[in-house]
Amino acid sequence: MADFEARRPPNMCRLLILLAAALLGGCPTPMPYESNPRMLDRHSVVQARALLVRILEKAVHVSDVQVLQDRVLYHWAGGERAILLREVDRVDIYPNNRAFIYARDGRELLVLILPQRLDCTRVVDLLMALRDVGP
Repeated sequence: MADFEARRPPNMCRLLILLAAALLGGCPTPMPYESNPRMLDRHSVVQARALLVRILEKAVHVSDVQVLQDRVLYHWAGGERAILLREVDRVDIYPNNRAFIYARDGRELLVLILPQRLDCTRVVDLLMALRDVGP
């Protein structure tokens, strides 16, 4: 046992190794993805809204989703919130299946944690298509 203790690096060395690994890893960058402009060629507006509801309800902390003509209503951590579709500027998708929804003025509207990358890309496609349809 004493031999093992002698070979183990001191706590400060372990801390420096972990810090270096974190700094070299950096922050994840968004994956490049262009929304599918033909989403509504395959789905009617009603079908697109229903599909968006099903996908958003898979997200962590999101429940009671309603997609109306001009907004998405949902519950987040016990409170009701809304996203006006005309405010949505972009959605960034990350490799860890997170989708960050941003407003035209740069505000973060919502961060979704979804079970699959396909759900992330469909959120982008559906939000952009419904935004462009308007009320």
